[in-house]
Amino acid sequence: MKYDILVLQALQKTLEDMRKRDPIFPAGICRELSYHAPSNSKWIMRWIRNKYMPHKHLKVHWWPTSLDCSDEELEQSKKDRIAFLERIIEDLMCGE
Repeated sequence: MKYDILVLQALQKTLEDMRKRDPIFPAGICRELSYHAPSNSKWIMRWIRNKYMPHKHLKVHWWPTSLDCSDEELEQSKKDRIAFLERIIEDLMCGE
């Protein structure tokens, strides 16, 4: 995807909200993104999946978000989602 300021803003806001969220009550990237880009979130997630995780399906969580997981698993899941979003944002800013 070429540099798109609206996508970048939606991803940045999603990242900020994920950083604030308590790891005990996690939200997936899709849900957070749908709040910030309601009309484009499905398209953005398909692009992310096709570019970064083609082996994953959009209808499943890519990282644990369930309260059935331990606190440590949820904390690591949050860190992984944040690092993933940071990478995507950096790639977009670099024109990839």
